[in-house]
Amino acid sequence: MESLEPVDPRIGNLERAIINGHSDVAFDIISSFPSDGVDALMLVELAGNLLSRLYSEFHGSAIEMLWGRMATVPSGPITRIRTMIQSDVEATMNWRRRLNSLVNERLSNHLVDAMKASNMNVVSAVMQEMVNSATKEEDRKMRLRQVGALLGGLLHERERSFAFVRSVGATPERWGFKPNDAMILLNEYNAAAAQVAARRQDMEIASMNTELTQTVIELSKSLPNRMSLTEPSDEQVATFDRQMRALLRCVVCTPSHSCLPEMVMILSEFAPRNVSSTAAAAGAEQRLYMTLGRTARLTTARVFGALGKIPQLGKLFLDFAIENASEGTRIGKFAVETLGVLHIAEAEAFLIRSLQARGGRTRIEAAYALGAISGSKALDALVKFLRELLKQPVLDVEHKRLAYTVIESIGRGLRPLPPKERNGMIQRLIHVIPMTETDFKVAVLLNFFNAKIDETDKNICEWGAATATELLWLPDNSRLALRGARTQLGWRQPLIDLLIRLMPVVPEVIVKTVESNLGRYCGAYLAVAELFGRVPTPEELPVLRQMVIQLAMQSEEHHGARDMYKQETYYDASSESSLPLTKDTVLASVVYAISQQKDEAGDELLSEVFRMAQSKRLPMPGRESAALLMEAHMKVAKRKGNSDANIPEAMQSTAGKKKNDLSMIGNDVYQMIDDLSTSFMFKGKRRQKRVAALVGLAQAGEVRALPRMVELLGDADSVIAGAAQTAILDLLPKISGKANEFEMLMDSLLRELLLVKENGPRERIAFLLARMKPAQDPLRTKIESTMMGAKTPQAVKLVLAHSILPIIKGADEVASEQSSARNKAAEKTDAEPDPALETLKRFLPNRGLPGMDVEISELDKKRAYMMARQEWIRNGKRGPEPQPPQ
Repeated sequence: MESLEPVDPRIGNLERAIINGHSDVAFDIISSFPSDGVDALMLVELAGNLLSRLYSEFHGSAIEMLWGRMATVPSGPITRIRTMIQSDVEATMNWRRRLNSLVNERLSNHLVDAMKASNMNVVSAVMQEMVNSATKEEDRKMRLRQVGALLGGLLHERERSFAFVRSVGATPERWGFKPNDAMILLNEYNAAAAQVAARRQDMEIASMNTELTQTVIELSKSLPNRMSLTEPSDEQVATFDRQMRALLRCVVCTPSHSCLPEMVMILSEFAPRNVSSTAAAAGAEQRLYMTLGRTARLTTARVFGALGKIPQLGKLFLDFAIENASEGTRIGKFAVETLGVLHIAEAEAFLIRSLQARGGRTRIEAAYALGAISGSKALDALVKFLRELLKQPVLDVEHKRLAYTVIESIGRGLRPLPPKERNGMIQRLIHVIPMTETDFKVAVLLNFFNAKIDETDKNICEWGAATATELLWLPDNSRLALRGARTQLGWRQPLIDLLIRLMPVVPEVIVKTVESNLGRYCGAYLAVAELFGRVPTPEELPVLRQMVIQLAMQSEEHHGARDMYKQETYYDASSESSLPLTKDTVLASVVYAISQQKDEAGDELLSEVFRMAQSKRLPMPGRESAALLMEAHMKVAKRKGNSDANIPEAMQSTAGKKKNDLSMIGNDVYQMIDDLSTSFMFKGKRRQKRVAALVGLAQAGEVRALPRMVELLGDADSVIAGAAQTAILDLLPKISGKANEFEMLMDSLLRELLLVKENGPRERIAFLLARMKPAQDPLRTKIESTMMGAKTPQAVKLVLAHSILPIIKGADEVASEQSSARNKAAEKTDAEPDPALETLKRFLPNRGLPGMDVEISELDKKRAYMMARQEWIRNGKRGPEPQPPQ
């Protein structure tokens, strides 16, 4: 603790008074400050900064008592000092209220559980703790009512609970109660018992987890957003540090530390540990740390690392862990974890004893805490314990789980070590850990290769590359499956992510290991193709050739009935579901990997694959793969002087007849049209390609793409469907006056309208039809025919009635009005001259000449009237005033 330099002796005296807990002396010192002048401002600032620092160092009791006394002074220096520490004090009081609610819920649940277990000693102790912990008389009465309601709400334990309440009423002084307290307890008990008897079931009791969850959520609001991936700023660290210190003050500054169990449970939310599969199946939620982003995790690490170095906090949590760890309770396990969350170095000796204790109930938590504390002593203890643990001839499930946790903790502790020391530790562990167990191999790969690969010893990289590649051909692993959930390659995805990092360092090891395992065809082929496509090297081409040969020898029956229980799948992002792995899927990935070689040898291999597909030794590839194969085949043929390479009709159809289309629309436009119907493995790539193609084709005015655009109006991706609608709108002016193109679009839209099943695509199609002059033939006739069709779905009729029929009806009304106007004009030919018509003849002679069947619109009549009126005004309003049209 750093002391402020006493510019004024009173500041030094104020610091000593607060540290010694003399709030009255501190108040007298502050009261002696002058109210005006430069010295007064300086003293106020020094005193405010001093109190803020001391409050953050957990001298909370004296400062909070001083805060209460300062509230009685309405103005002056004391008020200004109080304002400087107001935010920290109010934050502490808010957290104290939340923790009190947590304590109350914990004791309530404990009281009910003890009564159900007939443990009357615990019932008595919990009741006394609940009631006597209240500091105010009204709080005390509220707790008595709460105890009475809890005990009266137990239907099946009514006899025991009534006997207990009656004994409290008979001798209230035994529990430190007054006679009036016993009456409050008994009355509330009777009221609750009467309600339970009427309902014939126990009263519902609020679960502690509800309040705990709300508290953790409130605390997480002071952390950076989970999407933030940058280094935390000083302001972000200070914000979380201020909230954590306010929360910890509620524990440290309370003499009884009654809310320490709740504080331990909150801190355990920041332990980087996954919920077990059993707990997840039971409905347990994952811890807060697993939902945080990189910036938030770094923020918590910095704040907890600083807090763990405070001796007062370290001793408090260490003593609590020692007291509760031996019992093996939930709180005891969380207390041991908290020592690792706060990185309390003084706890190393206790944690090592807990780890080495035979039959200890907190060994897994102690292993995690030692790994979080790190340091040579902690890591040496973990390595020694792991060596002794693995010497056992047989490891049961519990010991395997413990060994995996120790390996994981060692990996976490290795991260801050220098590269040389870290590499030495990893080499020791590779020789210690028995590699016959797949789980141990996975543990090493997932936890020992998190540092920069260029800082890792090459021998270690070679071992990791060979082991990870071998694992691709083994049965799936639960720990890998957890890491690779909802990824394209499933449980193999974490291994491929590691191999992508290792490939630039040891490519020959990976290629050699892949080649030695190609004899067994499985989902590893897809994973290897993904790896080679991401990191292409010349060494990969022979292996890719061998993969093609192996694919040619496989039959689809390999995945048939005899292997129905071994059917492998891959995750399809576009449909968000797992699909069966087929030769087509594997072939597409292999073709893409070969195409990434970008050299003549790669083109030769693609041309060979093309010929194998032509001879039906391989399945007909998809559209995108066929385009790659044909392009390479034509390049090879051109180099050999055979520009008219034989391309089968089926392949031309699959690839979109590229050779013919190139002469008409060119490479770029063809590729964009092809992208509208190409299948993509990844949802993000599919959206990107199709939206870009729609925009490009609309700008190029390619009306030949309209049929494919219409099909995309019903796409499940609303972004793609909206882009298709916009593209068709942009192309509408291009086909105005072109009967063939217009009729093609009209037929395509009406056909798609009958095919789609959702209202969203129907409304998009109706929107486009409404902009194609639906009141005119031939569109009007086809719409009316669709409306009258017996097989037309009712939903389609409703969409057309809402969007199209009003336009047709409006056009009919306009036509009716125009016809009526012409009829009236014909009736007036023998009648007296119409003034408006005369005015029109005078000022607009070309629009209303007598003897001509010219329609006189209302707009022309108004224009003639306005011109006649202007002339009448210019002439001084002489003569009759022009009359407006009727």
